[in-house]
Amino acid sequence: MFGFGNLFVVWNLLFAERPSEYFNTTQDVVTDGRHLYVCSECVPREFIVAPGVGIDLTSTYGTVAIRYRNHTIVDLGKINGSMPYRQMMAEMVLPYKYYGPPFDSIEDQLKYEWEQLHRKLRKAKGLPSTWQIQVLQDMLLELYNLALMHTSEPLITGNFVLSIPYLPNLHTDDLSEAIHNVNLTRLNSYKNYGPIHQINAAYAGSGFGLCKNWGDIQKCEEEEEMMGEKDIFTLSYTKEELILETSYGFNAHQIVVTTHQRYPEYGFGKAKGKDFWNDIKLRITTVIKASGRHIGELLLIGESAEEKEFLNTVWKALDEVGQKELYDSLQVSGFNAEFVAARGSAEFAKRWQGEAPGCLEGDWCEGNRMPGDDAIDEL
Repeated sequence: MFGFGNLFVVWNLLFAERPSEYFNTTQDVVTDGRHLYVCSECVPREFIVAPGVGIDLTSTYGTVAIRYRNHTIVDLGKINGSMPYRQMMAEMVLPYKYYGPPFDSIEDQLKYEWEQLHRKLRKAKGLPSTWQIQVLQDMLLELYNLALMHTSEPLITGNFVLSIPYLPNLHTDDLSEAIHNVNLTRLNSYKNYGPIHQINAAYAGSGFGLCKNWGDIQKCEEEEEMMGEKDIFTLSYTKEELILETSYGFNAHQIVVTTHQRYPEYGFGKAKGKDFWNDIKLRITTVIKASGRHIGELLLIGESAEEKEFLNTVWKALDEVGQKELYDSLQVSGFNAEFVAARGSAEFAKRWQGEAPGCLEGDWCEGNRMPGDDAIDEL
């Protein structure tokens, strides 16, 4: 059966873009059974020390955070989406709509050809191909400009990492056009070629699944291989919707979503009947029990995820399934569910700017990385 997990893998493959090759690799080196290449050039030092900008988009708003060289991550701001933005995001969620040939009917073909013509006409006028692309690029630019306004340290111009919820109807070319139109650059890694799923970003933003020695590919991969598989339960809660997702992962880069349940009727801003919170508890316990797995990590995402009533409901649900110990992971000083995915994206951005793209830096790069860069062990 072609289930959700398969569809999610297809979604990732659709966004498969190779990281920019700013240097080539040379000879093959075998070390501890690993086949690695030696980079022909060193990562520029300005890339190693530059802050990383992370942007997270939700169905109704966007957030941005920045990760500095001294390990500090700062939440920079939130921008509420306009009505056109909300309409655009609503069109991108499930159910998945197939787009393009082959067609089921002449009507579908004519509709597709008309849309393609309309796109070309807009481009000829100097406009984005669609109004949705215009809305998306405006939001991305506003969020990135917050980073420019709130830091005095030099940024690698336009670089950022983007995290998004599951949006099966967001087309690769549309996202790329929106980013290109406002002169931004979405960072990739040899470990991730598409936009980061919110779960991956929140996992990293919560301090899970990342190696310490990210400037040394060999040490980093060894660390991440030792992390082992964990089952993850994610609750994303905003004023407009509740999303429950189960997944399993080996580290912050490798997470596979197995269940995705979206409940617009349970958004924190919706009308609350007498059974509102009990119904949410039932949804949570049902999803956990249906997974048949023992949850290893709990993730909270969203502007309403730390509301008292919601947290009480989560605690009761965890108690009912015999896993209330997971609630302890939420008692972390400085945790902010609204910005946790943007923080994770910023962490990825900091690392991806300064890491070698899947190759070992040569001896001639010695001294390019300094203690305190956190790309190497500190003295």
